[in-house]
Amino acid sequence: MSSSIGFVCDAEDDYNFIKFSESLGLYLVPFDLERPVDLNPADGPACYLSLVPESKLHPYGEPPVKIADVIDPMLFLLRGYYKSPYLVFGQMQWNNDNKSLGRQTRPYYDKLVTWIKSNWRKYNDTYVGPQADVHLQAGAKIVPVLPGTATFTTIDSGDVSGAAS
Repeated sequence: MSSSIGFVCDAEDDYNFIKFSESLGLYLVPFDLERPVDLNPADGPACYLSLVPESKLHPYGEPPVKIADVIDPMLFLLRGYYKSPYLVFGQMQWNNDNKSLGRQTRPYYDKLVTWIKSNWRKYNDTYVGPQADVHLQAGAKIVPVLPGTATFTTIDSGDVSGAAS
């Protein structure tokens, strides 16, 4: 089980959100400990908000540099960003796959969601940071990924092996 909140923001909105997160005692940590969190979300938006500093995490893999929110108390964060003329969608997610960690992280998730809902405007099913709203009002488009940065393959459902007849 999980809960999530979607949003769009620009660099200033992201900065304010991260500063509020840090005021709660959370740490911005990368998925891969060999690669630090990018200061510019456009260069690597996916990371975690951790209840513990990097030095207290339990990495896994070969070499052990990967981390996960089912091993350590963290919230998944896909940081939104603005790259003219696009506002790229962001999301924060609370995961309850590990019940003990879910109980630890839920109060932080709730505080962050309350902050977003109190400081950012609701727009359809998402929230818009104040500076992102300026871009939106000026004609920016909200997109799930920056056009031209992702490749997709269409799979014909008739070609799926093992499908029931």
